[in-house]
Amino acid sequence: MLSKRLIGVLLVVIPFAGISKANTDELMQQWIKLESQKGKLQTEWAERKAELERRQQLLVAEQGSLQEVLSQTAESRSDTDQRRKTLLTDQERLEQEQALLGEQVSKAIESLHSIQYRLPPPLATEVDVKMKTLQSDLTGSEKLERLLSIYKLINEFDQRVAINKATIELPVTGQESTRSVRVTQIYLGLTQGWYLSEDASEYGYGRATALGWKWWSNQDAESELGQELDPKEIETLISIMENPALAELVSLPVKLETKDN
Repeated sequence: MLSKRLIGVLLVVIPFAGISKANTDELMQQWIKLESQKGKLQTEWAERKAELERRQQLLVAEQGSLQEVLSQTAESRSDTDQRRKTLLTDQERLEQEQALLGEQVSKAIESLHSIQYRLPPPLATEVDVKMKTLQSDLTGSEKLERLLSIYKLINEFDQRVAINKATIELPVTGQESTRSVRVTQIYLGLTQGWYLSEDASEYGYGRATALGWKWWSNQDAESELGQELDPKEIETLISIMENPALAELVSLPVKLETKDN
């Protein structure tokens, strides 16, 4: 097929160009060489094209994988950002609640300080010990917990009749000095109380006033109450408190006022 094409070409070219046979052979060799190079180039291009297509497929696949990773990363970042926002919101709310709790605790402490001196002496002493623990480096929640325990202590004392032994200072008649006397005290809740000395020679009445808890002794107690205060009734109540099996009716006077005279 190739030789026929060449002959045809030569038949056309030779008559008009007057080219010699040597030149014709040289031209044929050049043409064959060009055709060979063309075929080689086509083969190389086909191979190169196949390689490029394979690489393109790999690139597309890698691009898809990268896009998926980027998409997942974006979603992950979005989730992380959302969690961060949620945490920040929770933290802000917690800080606000802590600040509010701190204010409430401070007000509660101030309130306790304002009534502490009016409490019955043994209760006031116990409350004072617990109040001092609030001055330590505690969190708002820890302070609140201790405050609640103090309020519970006060409430429980207010709901019962309490007995207490103590040494108190009593005025010496006709003198400005005082003397120490060992007494047994009975408290009715937070506002009323009576006492009796061990030898029953001293008795008295006490209550919470605007200036704090105050005791009145003997005749001064009766003057404050506006009626007689029988020390035997106090002694009977003490016996009942120490031995509930001896329970009987006891009548002791109290004084209820909104303000001290």
